[in-house]
Amino acid sequence: MKKSLYFLFILALFCLTGCKDALVPKPIKLTCNINTFDAPISCISRSTADADKLYIGQEDGCIIEKVNNNCQTYSINSNRRIYDILEYSEDSLFVGTRDAGLKLLAKSSQQTQTYYIKNKRMNYSVYSMTLDDDKQCLYVGTSNGLFRLNLKDGSTSHELTPIQLGKCSKNCGVNKVVIKEKRLYVASEQGLFVVRNLETDFKRPVIDSLVTNVSVYNDTVYALLENSVFKIAPDGKKTFVHKGRCYLYAQGPDKDEWFISANSILYVKDGYTLKYDLPNGVSTIARQIGFMGKDFLHLACKEAMLSFALRQNSADLDNNVLAVSDKRTGDSIFFITDDLRLHLYKFVYNHPEFKSKSLGKIEGLDIVGNDIIKFFGNQS
Repeated sequence: MKKSLYFLFILALFCLTGCKDALVPKPIKLTCNINTFDAPISCISRSTADADKLYIGQEDGCIIEKVNNNCQTYSINSNRRIYDILEYSEDSLFVGTRDAGLKLLAKSSQQTQTYYIKNKRMNYSVYSMTLDDDKQCLYVGTSNGLFRLNLKDGSTSHELTPIQLGKCSKNCGVNKVVIKEKRLYVASEQGLFVVRNLETDFKRPVIDSLVTNVSVYNDTVYALLENSVFKIAPDGKKTFVHKGRCYLYAQGPDKDEWFISANSILYVKDGYTLKYDLPNGVSTIARQIGFMGKDFLHLACKEAMLSFALRQNSADLDNNVLAVSDKRTGDSIFFITDDLRLHLYKFVYNHPEFKSKSLGKIEGLDIVGNDIIKFFGNQS
């Protein structure tokens, strides 16, 4: 009898342990596609008209227009670092530079117009830019404060108009400007400003200490401070969410979170946290170090751009992904899982299910060597 009870006890303990293990999230891995360039990357932005088009600003003043696997190079005829790029029209880009101010580049002619601020001329840096919803006004975050450029009715003025932040009369650096749902978010040395009313909200910061970056998701604000990240709910309640210096916070389509520090990524999904080391680190001298699109999170890491697919696992497999290709014509990518199978994934926008098709096992593939890198590097 005692033996039977002991056996039942062990069996129950085994079942409970098995159930507990089943509830523990399975280990996850991150993988990325890597593109390398001739000069360090200082900003990444995306076209407002084409979701597959990226603009990559470099330390030497060059701009790479990248559409899938095709690249076109433009120059602002200066070796100044590029801090931000904003597509204004099919042929024109606003370009924010280091110590050379704001420029408007015509891609077809590669000619530039310059914009100045009073008493500084072009001797200022542009860190961030955003257009209002009607493209009537460009807000410009600079080393000397926040400015506005009137674009209404084809205005020909080349002087930026200053906007005072807070009660302090001295200039302060503005690190990031974002417009979401008719609200202007300003991350600056004076703090974080959330502007609904142009007459009053520039005077009152929501956070009154240095804010290095800001992200907005569904009216919830994520403010990056010097050594922490805070979440600000629509009702104004502030919640501490992360300790340590972050250069970028991004949120994926499945509410997964990406905390980007100088040398690593902290990825949080479904209760599981993964630390992914970045051997060369992110470009900390850059201002706009990354961008999350519909399909990829792109990061500037010195001369390399790392692109992490937002959905990397097959719908019917639990295997981790070892490598992923660039997005190809026809809205598809290829990826390889750790069981050495090749998969084809087609993006279906605004669809709740994301499924991939297995194309079969790859024979003779060396996962220790460079075969996977060569495989994706030689695709056409």
